[in-house]
Amino acid sequence: MCRLKGDPRRADDEVMLPAPAAADLVLDLPRSHIAVGIGRRALRRMLTDCDAFELVRDAELAVSELLTLAVVHTSGDVRLSASLDRSSGVLHVGVSDDDPRPPVAVTLSHPSNLGAGLSVVGAVTTSWGVDTRSSGDGKTVWFEIHQYRPGSRRSA
Repeated sequence: MCRLKGDPRRADDEVMLPAPAAADLVLDLPRSHIAVGIGRRALRRMLTDCDAFELVRDAELAVSELLTLAVVHTSGDVRLSASLDRSSGVLHVGVSDDDPRPPVAVTLSHPSNLGAGLSVVGAVTTSWGVDTRSSGDGKTVWFEIHQYRPGSRRSA
C-alpha cells in the first residue's frame, strides 16, 4: 500500500490506496549543502510510503554520496530522480547535473578520501554508472538497488 497524505495536521486526512506498479520522484535541487538532506528525505519518504523499508538505509547512503559529489564538484542545480518498480523490486535513482565530466572513483584507502563516495555507492548498491547526455552538456550518475525476494539472491 502507498499512502497519500493531505493536511498533515488532520489524522483523518490519510488515504490508503493499492500500491501502484511504480513510484516516481523527480526533484530539482539547488547547488547547496541543503540539497543532500532534502534529497535524502524525499527518497526516504517515497520508499517508506510504498513500504520498501529494506531499501531505505542503503538508498539514503548512496543518494547522499551522489548529491554531495554533484554539489561539491559541479556548478548549477542538480536533479534527483527515482523510480521504484514494485513488480521487479528494482529501485533506480539518478542525480543529474550540467557538467559533462564523469566523476572519478578512488579507493577508500586514498589519503584524501575525496571521490571515495563512489566506492561507498558501489558497496551498497546492486549496480551504478554514468550516462552522459548526447548533447555533451551534462550527465546522470545513477544506481540501482534490487529488493530482496525470497528464493532469489541479491547480486552485488
